Amino acid sequence: MTIPPRDDDQVIVTTKGEVSEAAKAYAAGKVARLHQHAHGPVLLTRVKLSYAEGRGVERNAIAEAALDVDGRLVRGQVAAHRIEEAVDLLVDRMIRQLDQAAAKARTRERRPSGEVSPRPHRVDVAPEEREVVAHKSFAIDRATLEEAAFDMEVLDYDFFLFTDADDGRDKVVHREADGEVHLATEPPRETVDEALERLDAGGEPFVFFCAADTGRGAVAYVRYDGHYGLIRPADG
Repeated sequence: MTIPPRDDDQVIVTTKGEVSEAAKAYAAGKVARLHQHAHGPVLLTRVKLSYAEGRGVERNAIAEAALDVDGRLVRGQVAAHRIEEAVDLLVDRMIRQLDQAAAKARTRERRPSGEVSPRPHRVDVAPEEREVVAHKSFAIDRATLEEAAFDMEVLDYDFFLFTDADDGRDKVVHREADGEVHLATEPPRETVDEALERLDAGGEPFVFFCAADTGRGAVAYVRYDGHYGLIRPADG
């Protein structure tokens, strides 16, 4: 009798630093659950567990994962106080990514060939009549450029504010009208009012700036109802 391999047998786990065998087994079992959320066959799953070096690093336990889902790479990286905590956060984050990607893929399959899902038409409101009607503050995950671009795509956003996993700086990945993806990394330091003035003057759908009161990256943008939206990190 041949016993089929368990899902966690298909997960390759590598480590750097003093990572226990129990933590490796925990990561393999948890990450294997991602296979149930993949829209297509999972060809390869790799996990890396490590500890950040250097003093003063509060969340030094790092969990990274990469899934090859039918030829498309899905990545994730999370830092936490403990390896097990990092693995839990990583799996939760990647489940959301995979579920959103699967839902988007199902929508494409149901849509007639060549048909593009329409976006709402942006209402034209004069700058002097605009108000900040949406102020969003949330915990921003550390991510690589590839992960941020993936999140932007599956969420169908025009831009995505994130903290770079490599250097810890707030950045924005955004899509131009031609469909090309670009990265904004050097925002000017200014107040919200100054950012809104620049938004009005430039005629762009959003501006990326370094908030003068917090020193953190933020985005001011024009909503589809013609008014302003503002996105800032909760920990800022």
